[in-house]
Amino acid sequence: MAEPVQTPPSGPPPRAGGLNPPAVRTETIDLAVDDGTSMRAHVARPDDAGRRPGLLLCQEAYGVNAHIRDVAGRFARVGYVVIAAELYHRTAAGKQYVNVEISDADHAFFCDARQSFHPAAAREAWALTLAFLEDALRD
Repeated sequence: MAEPVQTPPSGPPPRAGGLNPPAVRTETIDLAVDDGTSMRAHVARPDDAGRRPGLLLCQEAYGVNAHIRDVAGRFARVGYVVIAAELYHRTAAGKQYVNVEISDADHAFFCDARQSFHPAAAREAWALTLAFLEDALRD
């Protein structure tokens, strides 16, 4: 009778190495983009030498955040080389923009369907957005 296969507590089961998968090496690299800009990318790979299959991991709406880096590490622990590029690397190239940080509100503070909704911050962000549009889009 075959022994049952054990899986690690999170992530996909390892392809090799049982519950002691290879160590992971990570780095951030800059990729040249055709329009002359550069795009940062997170790379995760098994630390051992050898040729490995590669995966392109797409970011979620929040960019290449801790969760995406963790998912890249999970795939690397089972033998893949993973790259997750910052797809939103351009910030209105050649266009006017305003970057505002509202420090007393958590991420996704504007969505009134989420627990992170922050009414005061949402009102402030809405007013700033309308002011920007008024300035940028009107003659």
